[in-house]
Amino acid sequence: YMSGAGSVLALPFDPRRMATLGAPVQVLQDVDFQNGHSATFSASRSGNTAIYQSGPDREGLRTSRDRTLEWIDESGAVDRIAARPIELHRSAWLRLSPDDGRVAYRGVDDGLWVRALADGPDLRLMEDEPYEWEWFASGDELLVVTERGTAVQRLLADGSRAAEAVLRSEQPVASLEPTSDPNVWLASVGATGVRDIRRLNLESGEMSEVLATEADERGPALSPD
Repeated sequence: YMSGAGSVLALPFDPRRMATLGAPVQVLQDVDFQNGHSATFSASRSGNTAIYQSGPDREGLRTSRDRTLEWIDESGAVDRIAARPIELHRSAWLRLSPDDGRVAYRGVDDGLWVRALADGPDLRLMEDEPYEWEWFASGDELLVVTERGTAVQRLLADGSRAAEAVLRSEQPVASLEPTSDPNVWLASVGATGVRDIRRLNLESGEMSEVLATEADERGPALSPD
């Protein structure tokens, strides 16, 4: 997880006891942390690797054009993996594909882009401003939320077909989390401060309640099992 100072921390967790173990350990620093809330960092589903964009220098003078895209593996080794920095929107973040070979991001032009990390070409998938996006487990598609969080669409990652509308919501949909069923996702739904966790059915276009209390429920994250 990220801290507000641009550091990535790791904290051991016991799933049987549902409890953390020990103290957090810093594994990365100087990660781009835009506007104090949007981290340009994405971990692989395996948990063994992560991709991130370096943050401003100590004087705060480094621009997005000067920041580098870097890769860290399970041994802690860090490599620069792209000669060209990714020019991200000021409030954007990275989404690493399931095969660890591509990254989806919101560009400075507000469009949704995908870059292949091996050879570097960038593909613009849509011109609409993305509010949220996440990869399907297959790596062939992305689930994308537009129109300020109210329109949910599925989009082929190779750009060969226009986006398909699958769900409309009166409240903003965010924090997309895939399940073992590609047509069922979890998400935080609602305005900031009063969000609930809901199940999205992409086939029926309906949502159902999973967790709703007076608290602000956000950021659902399923365990590997």
